[in-house]
Amino acid sequence: MRMGLLGSLVQPAGVARDVGKWARLSLRLLAADRRPAVYVLMYHRVGGGTTAEIDLPVDLFVRQLEYVRRRYRIVSLDALADLRTGAVPENAVVLTFDDGHAEMYSVVLAVLRRFEAPATIYLPTAYIEDQRPFDWGHYTTLPESQRPRPLSWDQARILLASGLITVGAHTHTHLDLARAAPLEIEREITQANALLASRLGIRTRHFAYPFGRVSPAARALVDRTYDTAVVGGSARNLSAALSLKELYRMPVSASDGYWLFRLRLSTLPGRPPRRRGARELT
Repeated sequence: MRMGLLGSLVQPAGVARDVGKWARLSLRLLAADRRPAVYVLMYHRVGGGTTAEIDLPVDLFVRQLEYVRRRYRIVSLDALADLRTGAVPENAVVLTFDDGHAEMYSVVLAVLRRFEAPATIYLPTAYIEDQRPFDWGHYTTLPESQRPRPLSWDQARILLASGLITVGAHTHTHLDLARAAPLEIEREITQANALLASRLGIRTRHFAYPFGRVSPAARALVDRTYDTAVVGGSARNLSAALSLKELYRMPVSASDGYWLFRLRLSTLPGRPPRRRGARELT
């Protein structure tokens, strides 16, 4: 069972951590930056039934989406990329999902249809093509039978046909581009785009850096290849200095619950784009 603020009362360390988090966010709320901005939310998995932080219960996701739909304007990445300078709507929110978990088809699509909410999914194409479980990061600690499975190409086509889902690239093998040689970077991006074109019949406009990490070589190629790119760093994207090739995202975790999710969204700091080297996802 997951333990939120109340559940942590039996553990002093948990109390200190959770109370500290709420206190910091509450103080930030008092001094919240009200400048117009674009909010990009980063989800991974919904309805997988595990205790992983990136796996949200369906009812929690529904409550979060109800709130976002009520208080913000959900826009697609395609629409954002096509907007003229200065035409960014107020309180715009973009929904994104990394990795293409199978639950995007079996669970998430129905929720998005219910709210008529567009979203973008970023696919690491080797996993879709080979239909092998995800095997990077914390997944390596799990037995193969417990590792999440990806969408199939047929399921991805159904998502596209819904009119709500846009597909972006997440490299071919979910490679950390900040640690890759230029030839590796080119191969990862070329293979991903080729598979997305041949299997789904699309020109890929959007890209997510695996682990949110960027290098100068990766950025140069990504900037030439895609219309938008999302990077590591939890922040709002200030409308007055919007950089479509460097969009920050707010990662959403299961332990955020509903109220902390609302508070985090309300207190998300605004940042102009930064053109620097490798940066960890935060």
